[in-house]
Amino acid sequence: MAIFDVFKPKWKHSDTRIRRDVVISTTDQSILTEVAKNDPDNGVRKAAVERISDQVVLAGIGKTDSDSSVRITAVERITDYTVLSEIVKNDPDIAVQRWAVARITDQTTLIEIAKSVSDDGVRSSAMVRITDQGVLVQIAKNCPDVEIRNSATRCIKDQSVLIDIAKSESDNGVRKTLVERIKDQAVLAAFAKNDPDEKVRWSAVAMIADYSVLGLAADSIANQAILADIAKNDSEWSVRERAIVGLTNGAVLTEVAQKDSNWTVRLQAVCKLIDQAALAKVAKNDSEKIVRGMAIDRLLDYDALIDIAENNSDQGDREKARTRILEIRKKPENLDVTILDSPDEEDVHFQNSFELRAANNLAEDPSTASNGIKQLMEICKKHPNSSNPVTLLAQALKQNGKPREAEDVLIKALATVSKKSYLCKSLGDLYFWNLTSLENCIDWYVKSICAADFKSLEWPVFLYLSGIYRDFRMIDNSYKLKLAANKIRGNPINLTREWDTQLRLISNGTNQNAINNLLQNSWEKIKLKLENL
Repeated sequence: MAIFDVFKPKWKHSDTRIRRDVVISTTDQSILTEVAKNDPDNGVRKAAVERISDQVVLAGIGKTDSDSSVRITAVERITDYTVLSEIVKNDPDIAVQRWAVARITDQTTLIEIAKSVSDDGVRSSAMVRITDQGVLVQIAKNCPDVEIRNSATRCIKDQSVLIDIAKSESDNGVRKTLVERIKDQAVLAAFAKNDPDEKVRWSAVAMIADYSVLGLAADSIANQAILADIAKNDSEWSVRERAIVGLTNGAVLTEVAQKDSNWTVRLQAVCKLIDQAALAKVAKNDSEKIVRGMAIDRLLDYDALIDIAENNSDQGDREKARTRILEIRKKPENLDVTILDSPDEEDVHFQNSFELRAANNLAEDPSTASNGIKQLMEICKKHPNSSNPVTLLAQALKQNGKPREAEDVLIKALATVSKKSYLCKSLGDLYFWNLTSLENCIDWYVKSICAADFKSLEWPVFLYLSGIYRDFRMIDNSYKLKLAANKIRGNPINLTREWDTQLRLISNGTNQNAINNLLQNSWEKIKLKLENL
């Protein structure tokens, strides 16, 4: 404490904390005004402003205080639109400007601000607060400033007005914004085919393709015809590539995959191809290694893969085909995942629980892991219908750095084990954490849901798939899966940060379009289970 503090009022004390305490406790407007204008500490001034009611004082502080947080605090208490408008136009800090705009409801003031400020964010903040659609339409049609027109178009709701403005708009950027808000498929088709700007065409195609993928197109046949025409004929490769996202016509996809001049477009088409003969042709003949590789990854034709493995000139392609052959061999061809789990398997677990625990304890100890794995193998042989010994054996193999052996054990057991759903979940976990294959992970998680009866549904499968759907922006599906997980478990739970980190890691190495397609195709199977949950 300074020696002269004893002679001063406490609101002038040298200790900041004491001055702040006085400000918080007093209602004296003259003291609060003096502190708000002159105190050297920003926090003390801010505390004083929060208790001032005089609009003139607040206006002065809102315009002149040296600290932006103090000015914002004043702005929050100012009610005069004229003062707020001056702050919007003159304050050097964008944050203060936006706070001031948020306090204004007077339409005339908002229109003036929207036409006069230079910052896009401030201008947009003013636009969204304008409720008069007629005014917004006039701005969008007649304002000479491109950015202001663009901001106005984002706030117009009437589809016919948006279409009318889009047809006459000369600026490519504004026209693009308008197209992205139009829902009429015929109008979008006209822009997609005829607009001179590639970015506008791209946006129109994206809207058409997304409507197709989501099943919202009123005329799906016409929608597919438009996308096919653009995918084959547009002059810009990026527009052709975007059209393929919504295409389902196999013949068109085959033609594009084999003939398009741009390898990125061909790759996108291959990602959606299921025709095995077409994929084999691309895998053998495409000039780009990445396109051939994607075709090989999607091949299921055993003879075609053998041909590539033996005869392709590129060594990498030959090795990739051999790997693919091994993957296909490992998948049980006749696994009927619609057969529900056997209800009596838990009896087997119970009868052998002591023996199983003892073997598992040995397997978990590094010094006795080898012996424990051998004992688990013996138990699996004695009880081929039981899933518990198999999953513990697979877990032990994983912990000992043998994930491929764990994979073999689980897949072979599917032929005999009663509770297939639990093995499918274990395979999904294995591909997620150890073998880093998101496509296989999703595949086995979905099989786990399909195979399970309602007593053996595994809530983690629903939670994990919820996280994957969320990461691929399928939010509604993600939400439904999380609800199902919480319903099965009985109380809410969230994914761990470690799980999210692993998902990001394996997502980065995958073909995003292929995963999107897999998730969309899988949803119909999952939905049937959710409807009966």
